[in-house]
Amino acid sequence: MQTTHVEGNTAVKVLDITADSRAVKVGSLFIALDGATVDGHNYVNKAVEAGAVAVLVSKTSRGKW
Repeated sequence: MQTTHVEGNTAVKVLDITADSRAVKVGSLFIALDGATVDGHNYVNKAVEAGAVAVLVSKTSRGKW
């Protein structure tokens, strides 16, 4: 996988990894998956508000987050 863009502090401590924004807790890495029925990119802000310290996305934010 090729990294195309990294933004923010890269020295954060990730304590958990999840693709479900409802399961995010402080220290989580949230993976925004673009599924057949749900697009995880729509939940990035919710994940950050819930305590995610990092997010992995495949789309640009267009100012949303």
